[in-house]
Amino acid sequence: MPESCAGRKRDPIGRLLSSKRQDHGRHAMPSHPEVRRARLPEPYGLPKDSPTLSWESVEARFKAALHYWICTADTEGTPLARPIDAVWLDGALYFGGHEDARWQRNLRANPRACVTLEDAENVVILEGVVEHFVPEEAFALAMGDAANEKYEFGGNAAELYRAGACRFRPTVGHAWTLLYK
Repeated sequence: MPESCAGRKRDPIGRLLSSKRQDHGRHAMPSHPEVRRARLPEPYGLPKDSPTLSWESVEARFKAALHYWICTADTEGTPLARPIDAVWLDGALYFGGHEDARWQRNLRANPRACVTLEDAENVVILEGVVEHFVPEEAFALAMGDAANEKYEFGGNAAELYRAGACRFRPTVGHAWTLLYK
């Protein structure tokens, strides 16, 4: 791990306490996408002085969301959008899915993806990369606990994650709100 990534911390629910991530068995990446004001074509009516949404507010919306839409593409570029259940921890979105599902096959061939929430008036769209990985035991338990709390699965969700999971790490974010008012 680069020296500049050492010693950075997060709280137990995954909120950033610094500008770098913990490693959980992967290479460290920047803590979040760069935050910039949205740039939309003028006819869309976004005021030039509209505020920039903070990364913390974007992250809070991703953490609170019940469902997400993941957009993938196959090797020929054919797009596919699917709803998924997931949990936001440690600055990333974690989820499972059967390896034979079309969107999972797409991600193995092309790990770039886009994930968005269901709200069309308070838009959050994140672009990034998905990794398939086998989590360390403590992190499998954290993912399982978060999934059980969020979705009330009632079972041992950590067991599913122990076999392997997907981690979406955002590199670019787009968010805006109040466009229709």
